[in-house]
Amino acid sequence: MDDLDFGWTWLGADVGGKEVVYRLGMTHVARLIDRIDGSWFVRLDAHLPGSPISRNCSSYEMGRRGVELWAARHAVRLRAEVAAKHAAWLSAQTWLPRDGRDRRS
Repeated sequence: MDDLDFGWTWLGADVGGKEVVYRLGMTHVARLIDRIDGSWFVRLDAHLPGSPISRNCSSYEMGRRGVELWAARHAVRLRAEVAAKHAAWLSAQTWLPRDGRDRRS
């Protein structure tokens, strides 16, 4: 997966063999969650602090499609937010050289 691509991936725990995490590069932006009764809901804007937006889904398949459509509509915003989050993380890393030179030389 390219850093600029959206795509589905596994949660890490078994969710009935279903991909439930939608990400942009390596950042989770949405997640499908199954309820005990077998229904589904989605959490949108999972990469932002605070409470993500929750929406009920009529099925797993419709939830996936809804997330993909939502991400397509919000792609510019999502890409900017994920890039800003990544840049903030990079700027906090002490192992990166601050003068532009490679420390391995």
